[in-house]
Amino acid sequence: MQTIFRDEQTRARLAAAIEPWMADELARTIDCVAVDGGHFQGRLKERCLETLAPELIRAIFKVLLGREPEEEAIGHYTPLLLTQNGIEHVLSIVMESGECRRRWRSSPYVLPHPSLTRDDPVTVFLHIQKTGGTSLQNMITDAFSDQPVYREHADTLYLRSAAELAQYRLFLGHFNYDSISYIPKSRISVVTFLRDPKQRLVSLYRFWRAHESDHPSFHEKMALANQLGMEEFCRTISSWREYETWNHIAWAVMGERGWMHWTTRMEAAEADQADKVSILQEFRHAARERLNEFSFIGMQDDFARSTAMLADILKRPDLNPRHDHAVNQLIGTELFFKKCLPEVSSTPGLDRAIAELTQLDSIIYDEARQIYLQALGSEHSTK
Repeated sequence: MQTIFRDEQTRARLAAAIEPWMADELARTIDCVAVDGGHFQGRLKERCLETLAPELIRAIFKVLLGREPEEEAIGHYTPLLLTQNGIEHVLSIVMESGECRRRWRSSPYVLPHPSLTRDDPVTVFLHIQKTGGTSLQNMITDAFSDQPVYREHADTLYLRSAAELAQYRLFLGHFNYDSISYIPKSRISVVTFLRDPKQRLVSLYRFWRAHESDHPSFHEKMALANQLGMEEFCRTISSWREYETWNHIAWAVMGERGWMHWTTRMEAAEADQADKVSILQEFRHAARERLNEFSFIGMQDDFARSTAMLADILKRPDLNPRHDHAVNQLIGTELFFKKCLPEVSSTPGLDRAIAELTQLDSIIYDEARQIYLQALGSEHSTK
């Protein structure tokens, strides 16, 4: 197995060995169905291939990592697997991960001690859902193709060793602020992009609603979004009190511990309006202090200008704007997504339901926007 990490041809040979298995599985599936017309047969092959993808990803994880993949990992690797040379690409990513290296290397001291790189500067992109973050992850990865990038669509830094994380100087993921403490570096710059909380929640609802029920990553909230209109959806999930939908921006920016502290206080003051107003004022001050710790905060509704400013900070002029994974791009073109999806109409009832889910998020967004406008003014004054 050690040759895997040095020999690129080995990965190609492994991929070539797996391809016939997938072809056989695909053939058995298609042989059971009578198809007419090459286009229909091609679409059928694609759907069958995507159906087999989660099984293959599980097999890769079991063999190389000795464990089951997270649902986020299945959702992340499935589209990669379906691209040209997808199997080799996925194998390469998994094999080159620190987790795989630790499992298969004979010596426990292969990785350098984290103290050797402790003072190296590091940038962390804190990816908040539905803020253009997938596009940014792709843009940053392309711009930094000359160095290793730690990238995930989850928040699993706590599962990695300090020695593994010390290898990277760029981290991209759905992290909450607390997770940054797992990175063994003394000089960490944190950047993020924000979006109007109402628009962000509408986009998340439409994204979940766009999924067909046979999507490999279909989950409970997607099912609920398919069953309910958005106002009823918001009122239902409001009682769940989960960070993914309840003040999600606050969870990411303030960290999970901060999120729990402030949401618990908000709940306790639900019946006391004066106390609630006082708590929100305290939170505004705390949010402003936290936001001032960020090296840069971009705005999704000013994406091109924000990415240009970020490119200057990262010293990568080739950070070219793109728009990946937008709901309106996925529907009608991607497998297991609906062919059409209506827009969400704003109503007073919906506005109230969203406001209940985004009280802390709205304060963070207001404060962040002021910081962004100040940065924009400073940039113009220096040109």
